Amino acid sequence: SLPRAEISFLGLMKEHIGSRLGSFMLREAIPTAWAHGPERLIIQTCTLDHPRALPLYQRMGFSERSRAPGSITMTRDL
Repeated sequence: SLPRAEISFLGLMKEHIGSRLGSFMLREAIPTAWAHGPERLIIQTCTLDHPRALPLYQRMGFSERSRAPGSITMTRDL
């Protein structure tokens, strides 16, 4: 299996939704994760996430790898 890193529990307080803080955090977290040398970066998302989370992950280069009831695994390969 490929060496991988995972971004877990990324979220915003309700009052910060729409402030672009989520995309800022991802722009910081993604290169930090890649700096550790993985070949795959994973983000888990679920039905509890804000509806704009999935499109944000896709804009950041992640694609859907698998889907289970209530959750989606998004990956981005090196």
